Amino acid sequence: MKKAVPFIIFGVIAAILIACCGVAGAGLADCTFVPETAPENAGTEFIGVVDSAAELNTTYYDEISKMKDLQDLVAAWGAANNDAKMHLGTVTTFLIVVKEAGTVATNYGNADVISLVSVNSEAKKVSVLALDPDSLVYIDLADTKLTANGPVYAKLNTAYANGGIALLEKTVENNFKIEIDHYLVTDMNGVAAIADAVGGVSVMLDKELKKMITDDFNVIMPADNTPLKGEQIVAYLREKRDGADNHLARQADSLAFLIKSVQTRGFGEAIDFVKELAAVVKTDLAGGELVNVLRRTVLGAWSDYNVVSYTAPDKGTAVQYKDSAWIRIIDIPVVAQSMQDKLFNKTNISLNDSRLSAVELIKAVNKLHFDEIEKQNASAIEGELTEGEENAETEDSGSVG
Repeated sequence: MKKAVPFIIFGVIAAILIACCGVAGAGLADCTFVPETAPENAGTEFIGVVDSAAELNTTYYDEISKMKDLQDLVAAWGAANNDAKMHLGTVTTFLIVVKEAGTVATNYGNADVISLVSVNSEAKKVSVLALDPDSLVYIDLADTKLTANGPVYAKLNTAYANGGIALLEKTVENNFKIEIDHYLVTDMNGVAAIADAVGGVSVMLDKELKKMITDDFNVIMPADNTPLKGEQIVAYLREKRDGADNHLARQADSLAFLIKSVQTRGFGEAIDFVKELAAVVKTDLAGGELVNVLRRTVLGAWSDYNVVSYTAPDKGTAVQYKDSAWIRIIDIPVVAQSMQDKLFNKTNISLNDSRLSAVELIKAVNKLHFDEIEKQNASAIEGELTEGEENAETEDSGSVG
C-alpha cells in the first residue's frame, strides 16, 4: 500500500467527462489509452506475501492456512452465487488500482490501492469506495498459469501481483458479488502526475499527522493548508501508521474532493487534461469510449450528482489476526452486502443471523491465544516471586547461623 491516488484518476476522468461528455467526444476520439497486460514474468507458484518484510507475517499466513473452518467459510462464499453478482443498467462500476513498484520476479508488485467507483444515473450519485488491500479473501486460480493446488486464501492485494488486473478483478467480483464494468490502473509515478495536473488536493492536516508523514516518508508537508502535490499527496495517502481505517478514509475523501473540484472545469481544459491522463493510465476503454460510457451512464446535469466516499470493511466487520496489523480477517458476506448498498443503493444479499462469522471465529482464536500469553506471563511472574521468596529465606537462614 504505498502510493495511492488511482481513484483520483477515475474521479477526475469521470467528473470531467460527465461535465462535457456531449462536447468532448470528438476531441478524445484519438486519445490513446492502452489496456493493462498480464504479468510478463509471472511465476508458476502463488506468492502469498509479496510485500512482507516482517517474518511474523509469514508465520501468521502459515497458521491461517491450517484453519479449515475459516477456509471453508471463505471458500463457500467466494465460490457461490457468482452468476448473481450485483449489476444495474443505471450504474457503471469501475475498479481503480494503483500498483506498487515490482518487488518480486514479475513486472507487478501488490496492488497498493484498490477502490471501486460507481456512477449511478438514477440516483444521481457517485460513490467512491476504498477497499482494504490487507483483507483476507478467497482467490480462485482457475484460468491462471499458477500451479498452486486448490484455492488460495491471502490478502486481496496479492491477487494483482500474481495475475494482474484480470485476477484482481475476478477476486473482487467473487468475494463481494459486484460486477465490474471497467478498470483504470496507474502506478506510483502516475499518482504524482495526476496530483500535479489538478493543482493539488486540499486536505486538513494536524501537526501530529504532518510529523508522522515527514518521519515515515522524508517528505516536508506544507505549514499551512496549501494543496498537496506530487510526493506530498502520495505520502499523505500512503501513511498507515495511524490505522487502516484512517488510511482508507484519506484515500476516499481525497477522491471525493477531486471529483467535486473538477465539476466546474471548462470543456477545453477538460479535454486537454484527459489527454494527459493517457500517459499514466491503463484502461480497457479508449478515450472516445470513455465519453460514450459516461454519456450512457449519466443523465442530467453533472452539478446535481452527489459525491459520497466510503471505506470497506466497516468498523466491527473486521479483526486483526493476533497482533498482526497487516492481515485483517473480514466478515466477507456482511462487507459484500454493505458494499453493494453503498455502490448501488440496494443489495441482493440476504444473510442468516445464525450463520458462522469469520470475525467471530478469529476473535475466539485470538482470545485463546492472548489468554495463553496472559497465563504464561502470570506464571512467569509467580515463578519470579517464588524464587525471590526462596532467596530471601535462604539469606535469612544464613544470617541466623
